[in-house]
Amino acid sequence: LLDRLSALAGVGTSAQQGFSAEREQVLAGLSRDAALAIETQDYEKARGMLAILQQAKPDDVAAVEQLAAVDTKYFEKDFWQALQLGRPDEAYALLGSISKAPSFERVRGNLIGSADVMVDSYVKLGAAATQKQDLREAHRRFREARDIRRLFGKAENRSVPEEKPFLDLVHQQYESALAQREMGLAWGYLQVIAEMQE
Repeated sequence: LLDRLSALAGVGTSAQQGFSAEREQVLAGLSRDAALAIETQDYEKARGMLAILQQAKPDDVAAVEQLAAVDTKYFEKDFWQALQLGRPDEAYALLGSISKAPSFERVRGNLIGSADVMVDSYVKLGAAATQKQDLREAHRRFREARDIRRLFGKAENRSVPEEKPFLDLVHQQYESALAQREMGLAWGYLQVIAEMQE
């Protein structure tokens, strides 16, 4: 609104200068409120204010970086909370959402330090599922660990020692299905083995 009023007032007029000054005051207030929201860890409120600032000043690199930092903190808080509450699907979905955000390249840089811990969390879930002989769950978690590794540019599809017991179990199931002439099932197990060895 202040931008429109400023344009209508005409360049160089006292009214235009007044509207421009008021605009700067509003933006400075938003910036202060966003900083306070970050201090109190109210990341959702901070994100809203920083998004407005970024829209008002698209060339302001500091605002873009600050929004990426808040997006990172907001994501990390929800991601780790979901994992602690035993909701790995929710945590993985959050990662999928943030990876599509416009600020993801900056966010990814901020998260590089915790990427290995994220991967390890899913590897541990895969190992725990393997111990319970829940092959479907184990396969899903090991695959998600690889997806996270790939998303952060880590060594792609690097096998981890925890995958070996899983692959041994899948191989046993493959042999059993083959012996019982359940060719479709055997083929499915073989596909999993091939995928995990890529």
